[in-house]
Amino acid sequence: MGTTYYTNRIGNGNLPSSQRTIDPSFDTAAFAVPAQSTIGNPGPRHSVRPPNFGAPNGTLNNPQVGAITSAADPRRVQMGAKLVF
Repeated sequence: MGTTYYTNRIGNGNLPSSQRTIDPSFDTAAFAVPAQSTIGNPGPRHSVRPPNFGAPNGTLNNPQVGAITSAADPRRVQMGAKLVF
């Protein structure tokens, strides 16, 4: 049976837009692994907003923490025009 652990939030977690990239997309130093057998204080849900890509890797002990490795479907726009003279 799997177990879900929540991190300790020790900072804001959001990077200024000028520093936000695909790797990292959030401030990884704002989170810490909680003490063993504790839940942690993750903060409100969706408090770190990713760009228009998939969710960033949130596993703190993973070398790719904060990296976005997927993207959402692109926006599709269809336009039409009819000119009658």
